[in-house]
Amino acid sequence: MSGVSFLYVASSDDESEAFKTMRKKHMQEVSKFDDNFYLTQIFKYLSDTYNSFTATCRNALKQKKEEEITDYVRRRLQNNEDFVLEGFRVNSEARNQDKTVGYYDLKFENGDWLNQYFVLECKPIDTTKTKADAYIHKKTKSQDEDGGLYRFLINKYSTNKPFGGMLGYIISGNPQQVIDNLKKKIQTFRIKRGGLCFGNLQNSELLDAHIANFNYCFQSNHTRIYEGQIIIPIHIFHLFFDLTQ
Repeated sequence: MSGVSFLYVASSDDESEAFKTMRKKHMQEVSKFDDNFYLTQIFKYLSDTYNSFTATCRNALKQKKEEEITDYVRRRLQNNEDFVLEGFRVNSEARNQDKTVGYYDLKFENGDWLNQYFVLECKPIDTTKTKADAYIHKKTKSQDEDGGLYRFLINKYSTNKPFGGMLGYIISGNPQQVIDNLKKKIQTFRIKRGGLCFGNLQNSELLDAHIANFNYCFQSNHTRIYEGQIIIPIHIFHLFFDLTQ
């Protein structure tokens, strides 16, 4: 036995009722905030995190593995007092809750954001085909399929949720060329499986849609499948940290 004892302090019925009333009022107030509000806050904190990187920091990060960069980003967010005080939390390698096991690179939640969360799949990216395929979709040597965007399109990530995101770490090349290359691939991207076709864009104009506070970004909306059926499309936010400067 550790010898640790716990003290139970009973609260009065009046205190319990006061807490319930306070909590109910709080939930009524925060219910006025929609998904766009929470996403905007998350994007702001991500942008602030990137803008806090010095040139030396960016140069060091681009030499590191994807997991190391992501861990660094996560720790910076977790050490941001405002981020924490506003009720946000971020975890890495959090598991999804579906039959197909998947582990998220970054999962954002907020105690007041009921039944919702935001997932980011992180990938180092440049102008090479190898990196672009890993970002979007690739076939492995065993002919299995994988890819950052692909995981959302098969409902493995952000399962039955309306949105998800990609965070690209630009490690070399001209950033705008990197973005344009990805957009070009996504414009013609689709996967045929049996009698189904999925992954194709629903609105090409979104590729020019900006995301506040990010110099390099775009959005896309894709058809996706689940258990052999086409389900509701998923909206993807593509965010980029330029580590080349």
